[in-house]
Amino acid sequence: EETPENREEIGRAIIATILDEYSEKRVREGAARLTQDQRGTLQRLLFNQAYRLGSVQPLLDDPDVENIHIKGADNVMVRKTDGSTVHLDPVAANDDALIAMIQGWCEELGEGAREFNASSPALAMTLPSGDRLQAFHPPISSRPSVVVRCHRKRNITLEDLVDLGMLSQDAADFLTAAVKARLSIVVSGHPNAGKTTFVRALAAAFDPDEPVITIETERELHLGAPQHYNVLSLEARPGQGERDVK
Repeated sequence: EETPENREEIGRAIIATILDEYSEKRVREGAARLTQDQRGTLQRLLFNQAYRLGSVQPLLDDPDVENIHIKGADNVMVRKTDGSTVHLDPVAANDDALIAMIQGWCEELGEGAREFNASSPALAMTLPSGDRLQAFHPPISSRPSVVVRCHRKRNITLEDLVDLGMLSQDAADFLTAAVKARLSIVVSGHPNAGKTTFVRALAAAFDPDEPVITIETERELHLGAPQHYNVLSLEARPGQGERDVK
């Protein structure tokens, strides 16, 4: 019986069976059996199509990719961890296919009720990988658009930021003392300024057993062991038309 826990394992087994049958069919028709490389490539493609982001998944798997920007099926670019931008091939045949792809992600990958259509044109969700996806549907955008923020630095401390040259040692010591003193700290900045990474580094200064509650539109902080053992992570749920009746 398929359950959320064994769903992907069953999927891999089904894909393996399909590829076995396809390889045998090739032999019966006089063609060569699938090589291990061909089989591995097809296995990844089919699995990504059914259980991941399809043609976008290889970009998510690339550790050098920081953000993925899709402004229509044929306008795709990624921002890399070194700050460079690279333009890539289309991820779908056309904009309608891109919309269908995003709708499939809502049904298969979303943690809660998610819709993506002209009536619900703004989508925000956390992917199984923990990365954040935002998408916009016409008419609020001229073309279907997707942005995926890939969180590459999850277990990071203020000392790590010092080593990376992003923070002085005096600033790190001051911020550590401020966290220990339970002072309020406001973190602000423009998109891609590193706010989420910086908040993670601040949170790393908490006592590991300190009770922590995070409230986010989409889960991005992903605080947990070994740095945090007592975390309640809350995420906003899209409204479903409910209203209070008084």
